[in-house]
Amino acid sequence: MRITSIGAALLIALLGVEGACAAGSPAFCRTWLKVCNQTCPGGPGTCGGVCDARYQTCLSSGCFPFNVPGPRCQDNTRDQTATAKAKKTLNQGGRVGCGPRFGGRPCD
Repeated sequence: MRITSIGAALLIALLGVEGACAAGSPAFCRTWLKVCNQTCPGGPGTCGGVCDARYQTCLSSGCFPFNVPGPRCQDNTRDQTATAKAKKTLNQGGRVGCGPRFGGRPCD
């Protein structure tokens, strides 16, 4: 099968668009990086490079991987709502997290 230059250009453009859609915005990923660093089991900032690695994953995939409540993905409406709430709470100096260590707040 022979691919013409127009076909190749179209394929490259489509792959570029798909990659751009999958990538996470720095603002979205940074919010969850702050949450990750704040919710380390040994206390804020004690996760070592785990949160930074998750931030890099988010930038490339659009999803910040958490064990609990699960990944937060930029293209998910529910996660966008959670991101806005987390950002507001962090900006007000509040703590963000869920489960027993955070007053039993439910993990959505």
